[in-house]
Amino acid sequence: MRFSRIPSTLLALVVGLVSWTVPADTAQAAICSNGYISGLTALPDLGVGSYQGLQGGLYPGGSNSIPAGHAALGLGLASQVQPLDAAGNPDPAGQIALVSIGVSNTAQDFGAFVSLASGDSRVSPSVVLVNGGIGGEPIDFWLDPAAPTWAEVESRVGTAGATLAQVQVAWVLLPDRNPFPLSFPTEQWSYRDKLEIVLRNLKSQFPNVRLAYLTSLYYTGYGVDHPDIEPIAFEEGFGVKWTIEDQIEGAGNLNANAGTGPVVAPWLAWGPYVWANGLGPDEAPGGQAGRADGLEWLCADYEDDGIHPSTSGEAKNAAMLLAHFTSAPTACPWFLAAGVACGSGPITTGFVDIAFSPFAADIIWLADQGITNGCKPAPNALFCPEGLVTRGEMAAFLSRALNLVNNGGGDLFTDDDNSIFENDIDKIATAGITTGCQPPPNALFCPEGLVTRGEMAAFLSRALNLMNDGGGDLFTDDHGSVFETDIDRIAAAGITFGCAPPPNARFCPTEFVTRGQMAAFLHRAFG
Repeated sequence: MRFSRIPSTLLALVVGLVSWTVPADTAQAAICSNGYISGLTALPDLGVGSYQGLQGGLYPGGSNSIPAGHAALGLGLASQVQPLDAAGNPDPAGQIALVSIGVSNTAQDFGAFVSLASGDSRVSPSVVLVNGGIGGEPIDFWLDPAAPTWAEVESRVGTAGATLAQVQVAWVLLPDRNPFPLSFPTEQWSYRDKLEIVLRNLKSQFPNVRLAYLTSLYYTGYGVDHPDIEPIAFEEGFGVKWTIEDQIEGAGNLNANAGTGPVVAPWLAWGPYVWANGLGPDEAPGGQAGRADGLEWLCADYEDDGIHPSTSGEAKNAAMLLAHFTSAPTACPWFLAAGVACGSGPITTGFVDIAFSPFAADIIWLADQGITNGCKPAPNALFCPEGLVTRGEMAAFLSRALNLVNNGGGDLFTDDDNSIFENDIDKIATAGITTGCQPPPNALFCPEGLVTRGEMAAFLSRALNLMNDGGGDLFTDDHGSVFETDIDRIAAAGITFGCAPPPNARFCPTEFVTRGQMAAFLHRAFG
């Protein structure tokens, strides 16, 4: 995949996007207590069941599979996606441009996808990714083919080093922003009609676009002061579903089959369906999930408005996008490099609960290094990425990461005799990484206590022998913390970027550390 000409440009586009968040003086914190909305079931789980009398499933008949005839058409068109020269002629040295169309959420997620895909050797070197998400420009701003939104996307195509003729695939995440939504399903029928106009515009703007994958917005139950608060995001999934069904059922205004008439739209299918009902009915991470395949949306996956994704939310969406383009039969032929099998992936661990974790790559590294065996006894199928790290577990992580092989110098604490981590605790104490959890005489370690981010900073600072001054006062919320110097030291070493989106001014020293976050800290520290 050709990234040499585009990463800095795409990053600038993402960072500089206009946001839909309310002004700072009126913004409220996300409503983190809204981790589940009763009565809403993800479309794939709903299946042949119904929501307010209308059938679920991603495709007609309550199915989650593309109908055979439509799939055959998509495969045929996918086989025509190939490297093109600037004029749109087949050229083995040419390019395949994949463009995103949407809003600020789209831009954030696609920007994270660009970063993720750039390091994946499975991706074809012919593929160029163009981030077309534009903040503050919901679907009504895309209905006119002469609208500035389309001109902006065309400009970005050029900036990415591609031409309009080389754009052959699109990913569309384009919500409505009607502040006074009509009742279901009238509002979603209107949204469907608008989406169909946008897809026809997509074909007119990029004549060689053959495939478009559609995604509806993710869970917005945590949202504040925003038109897309649930159930709107959930219900817009029906608008996407009905748009795809219209094409499957032969609607002429979406025809993608040259054998049946003029082609006025790309072939349509679902991209990743990313909606899940928050944390599930138990509203607890790692318990009853927000949908059957385990996907959950944590409040921490969002910025303060509860609508836009945080760094972890972006990573989660990027992972689902990459999984889609490396496994969908209509994407594999052109997205993957020659010789790479469809559906092949880099995951080598047996953990079944990390697919939607933004720290999956870090957890895999941790397992590959022998630093973790998971959170359960054999067969060790779980890692528990949302579980909180205890001080005993922290000792084991560090002992293994540093390959401490001595016996720990004796029984150094009085409260770890029944802990399975006693030997690891003694090892890190002997190495000077811990002095326990109490003031002198430091007889206690508190192995069942939970590790805060501040404590984690101290553990890593001592483990790595970081002796510099930390590069100055890097965070605004650690003043008065006994761990402030350690926090600044690990930040200066690139081990942490803080706990909030840019400008990354907070560290959250008193928050507890999850196992997934710990994997990321250790990967940066020792990887």
